[in-house]
Amino acid sequence: MKSAPKTREEIALKVAESYGVKYFNPFIGNSAADTCGNLNEGFTFLHYLLGRDVSDDIQPCLSLLVQTMWSAAQFEMEAGRSKGGEV
Repeated sequence: MKSAPKTREEIALKVAESYGVKYFNPFIGNSAADTCGNLNEGFTFLHYLLGRDVSDDIQPCLSLLVQTMWSAAQFEMEAGRSKGGEV
């Protein structure tokens, strides 16, 4: 019987293993089509925000949103180059 994780690193690895890559990036879906759908929703939201007069204080949040979306697209590109692209 396997013992429960004891260190922070062991716990972090166990959580990441349980949730998979989606734990780190909520835009990543169970397939490339799911990811594209999630990205579509993200881009719709981003387009909505950019069409409004928003405070400069929101800039770091928008940058993080774009970086997360870009990472999901890059993941799908790499996944597509390997074994069928399924997560």
